Parts: sequence; structure tokens; C-alpha cells
Amino acid sequence: MSPADNNIKLILLGFGVALFSACIGIGGGTLLVSLLMSIFNFDFKKAAATSLATIIPISFTGAVVGSIISGNLPGPIIKKIFGIFLFLIALNYIIEAFYRKHGSVI
Repeated sequence: MSPADNNIKLILLGFGVALFSACIGIGGGTLLVSLLMSIFNFDFKKAAATSLATIIPISFTGAVVGSIISGNLPGPIIKKIFGIFLFLIALNYIIEAFYRKHGSVI
């Protein structure tokens, strides 16, 4: 993967995290650090530093776009989306822990 492709994916990840975080009202760092470690294989220190460096642009973008979208979605739908997202993150952690312990998922 070329650095340019990686940069585009990182930018898209940032926008996605900002949007999702703004819609449900949580800090994006929790999501961003987890996703940087899972998808881009960042170590924890690099993921945390990257997350801290992106606070201002992600917050601004998320506030603008998230307010537009969340204003059009009913609260119960936002809660369901958030619940599904948390379930998928938890499932990912369980699978990764099992893989680390046993060497394979199956």
C-alpha cells in the first residue's frame, strides 16, 4: 500500500470517527485509538499521540456534520446504531483475544 493510499484511509477514518462521535456525543479518541491499533497496526503510544493531534480538526468537522445528520435522526435510531457499534467492537476484542491465546479463531 502506498503512503498516499494510507493517508487517504487515515483521513476517511478521521472523518468517520468525527461523524459518529458527534452524532452520539462521545469522545472520538476512544474510537480512534482502537481503530488505529486494529486497522493500521499502530502501537498504543503512536495511536494515542495521533488521536491527541487530531482533536481540533476532528472536533470541528464532527460538530458541523454531526449536527446536521443527528438533527434528522430520531434518538432511538441513534441509540440502536450506537449499541450495534459497541457490540461489534466488543466482538472484535473477544475474537482478537481468542486468536492471541489459541493462534486461530476456528
